[in-house]
Amino acid sequence: MGTFYVADYNNHRIVRWLNGSTSGNVIMAEQGVGIGIPQVPYPYDLAFGRQGNLYVTELLNSRIQMFPIDKSSCVKDSVDLVQNSFLL
Repeated sequence: MGTFYVADYNNHRIVRWLNGSTSGNVIMAEQGVGIGIPQVPYPYDLAFGRQGNLYVTELLNSRIQMFPIDKSSCVKDSVDLVQNSFLL
């Protein structure tokens, strides 16, 4: 088994659980939860593209956000904010 990602709708966040861990790391959250973490109000679903980018659908904003994932590290700040694309 590998890494498990959860779109936590009611808590407005994306959580990553590493294989064998007993807790997850918040990698994206609504404002006020973490400094420098991208906001995802009401994340509804998520998927990964062929190149490993994370796509998150939001119910509140009716949009899909794309986040490149830094595969070299599995820590809380591993979402690369340099390129953040919005698909409308």
